[in-house]
Amino acid sequence: MTNGLSWKLKVYPNGNGNAKKTYLSVFLEMVKGHKEQSKYEYRIDMIHPWDRELIVSWEYSSDFEVGECWGYNWFYRIEGIIEEGF
Repeated sequence: MTNGLSWKLKVYPNGNGNAKKTYLSVFLEMVKGHKEQSKYEYRIDMIHPWDRELIVSWEYSSDFEVGECWGYNWFYRIEGIIEEGF
């Protein structure tokens, strides 16, 4: 928890929604926060376990209120994760 905010990272290894079985899906949920909706900038990184310089990164800016999730259904192709050793 930072500055009264609490977040949850939601990862769907087999995808979510239209991306099921083809993409890794990743979302950020505001679990605790301010009563009014606010815009937040955030970044989600996927770092290769053996080559720490190989990073997949997405930056977002979203309007959050408590209980809301934002992210990306099509974060990275599952096939690419397997082939590249993520």
